[in-house]
Amino acid sequence: MVDAGIGRLLIASLHQGIADVMPSRLPFYEHWLSPPGLRGGKFGLAPLNAVLSFLRREGQPLYEQTMRQAGRLTGEWAYLEVGPIKRALVRMCPTSLRGRWALYLSRRLVRQTFRGSSARIRLRHRTGTMEIRGSIFCEVRETVGWPTCVFYSAAVEQFVQCFDISAAVAVSQCKGAGDSSCTMTVKILGERAAEPAAEAA
Repeated sequence: MVDAGIGRLLIASLHQGIADVMPSRLPFYEHWLSPPGLRGGKFGLAPLNAVLSFLRREGQPLYEQTMRQAGRLTGEWAYLEVGPIKRALVRMCPTSLRGRWALYLSRRLVRQTFRGSSARIRLRHRTGTMEIRGSIFCEVRETVGWPTCVFYSAAVEQFVQCFDISAAVAVSQCKGAGDSSCTMTVKILGERAAEPAAEAA
């Protein structure tokens, strides 16, 4: 963690997400994402809120593309931080149990993103909800007309899929859009199909 409970994983994924989706805008955002103190572990809420505010002003399509890409990167990196032994144990489980375990493990990435955030999961069979409390992306002065916490839906979906489980995670309610909570619908779809082998030239 860096200052104010902000996870270094979040800063790195936001930086890369902007570089992937809006490379021409990266120098502008690096004014906040790469302050001199960041290498020493210093990063506060003010520069992060500035980045998120400017991203929202880019408009819904660019905001969602950037945040989904940043979320996917966070899901992949958070999976690698689980540890090889725990990853192996989860992978040994039957498909249905593996999906459930992977989903519950994904709560850790929410805390890794921002210490003030947490996730509550309700799962029945293969369908359920994940409520994000204290979403750093949804602390807006004025509500916007679209979900601002798509980062989490992309991150959780990618994290679960890293265990070779197909999952669909979508925002159903968002405080940034004026709803009472930030809630995701979650569906565990089963074993992921193996990637087709590349044809020989």
